[in-house]
Amino acid sequence: MNNYLVIGLSAFIGLGLAFAAWARPHGMHPPISIEQAENRAAEAFAAADANGDTELSRDEFAAAELPHPGPRPGRPFAHRRMHDDAGPDSDAYDAELFDALDADGDGMLSRAEAGREQRHAAHKALIKQRMFTHLDSDNSGAISASEFTQRVQRLRELDENADGEISRDEFRSRMRARHHSG
Repeated sequence: MNNYLVIGLSAFIGLGLAFAAWARPHGMHPPISIEQAENRAAEAFAAADANGDTELSRDEFAAAELPHPGPRPGRPFAHRRMHDDAGPDSDAYDAELFDALDADGDGMLSRAEAGREQRHAAHKALIKQRMFTHLDSDNSGAISASEFTQRVQRLRELDENADGEISRDEFRSRMRARHHSG
């Protein structure tokens, strides 16, 4: 199977599942209103766009408090996986995390460098870097409003009856169909 198809499908499913995990604690229970999701995304983008230039720089994105779904029961790292091969379970990710934690660059981690808070902060920063790269689909070095809301736009594909809402059944059936088509 074409690797790009697998990667694309994985990213789509991952974003859908991440949105579903995010939606519940943020007051969006099925049915999910597409209009409400778009409005929330636009509000989050506006809040993150500190200089008001209608694009998010890496610094603005890194400083933004974006919704985070948190771990899913039984799958603690599922929300952390990204579409590339350097996810949290890979050697490449481990090397990046090590480098981020090794503040003095001596090739060894001290207790202070490898503390729980430091690991959490480094992990969060690496995930945000990956999210930025993923969302910056045109590789311009900034995220436009349309790139930022693209995952919400994908909800329209799930709306089988075109009523503006994603029911639990629509979401499940589409995710199953996409999963089984690969």
